[in-house]
Amino acid sequence: MMTVTETIRERGHLLRIKFDNRADVLLDLDIASAQGLRRGVEISNEKLSEIIELSDFTRAKSRALWYLDRSDHTEKALYDKLIKAGFSKEISAKVIAKLIDLDLINDNRFAARFSERLFELNTSKRQIYYKLCEKGINRDLAKETVDGLPQDETGQIRNLIDKKYKTKLKDKESVKKVYASLIRKGFSFSSVREVLKEYEEELEYTLEGM
Repeated sequence: MMTVTETIRERGHLLRIKFDNRADVLLDLDIASAQGLRRGVEISNEKLSEIIELSDFTRAKSRALWYLDRSDHTEKALYDKLIKAGFSKEISAKVIAKLIDLDLINDNRFAARFSERLFELNTSKRQIYYKLCEKGINRDLAKETVDGLPQDETGQIRNLIDKKYKTKLKDKESVKKVYASLIRKGFSFSSVREVLKEYEEELEYTLEGM
């Protein structure tokens, strides 16, 4: 058994509990109060371990909700943030599981919204797939999500050319640069060539030899 010798209020809604064996722990203030931890109280190691786990879970969940309040996250991204914030793998996994159960994080929903937003910005499906994976979406779900987007690659390319590249299509060299830029954005060679072909007569250049 240990006896609480001192309690000290810390920043971030924390309470430092000191014991007669010179040990000390940081607990969530509300959890410590609810458990009646104050000077003179005796507590076993087992009970203290339970309280620490409950406190860590409460703090990690609060931090996760703070992250979600600012932007949507995938399961993996949120888990990684909790680990980076100093919470254990076990506590972080429990928090993620709880938030999934509450439907506060949902990778299917995140993938659908994220991909639709990027598609509307004329991002190629290939780039959307890679960006979904970077966000922590597993490859199967990323592929399924991208496959469900409209088939309008040439339309996206036309939009990009009209908004960003049309004034640059002046001669063969400038066309090559635009061509290369669109390919780097993940669009297929055939679609880029097909759309650029539509501008040949209007802008007086040719794709011959490219």
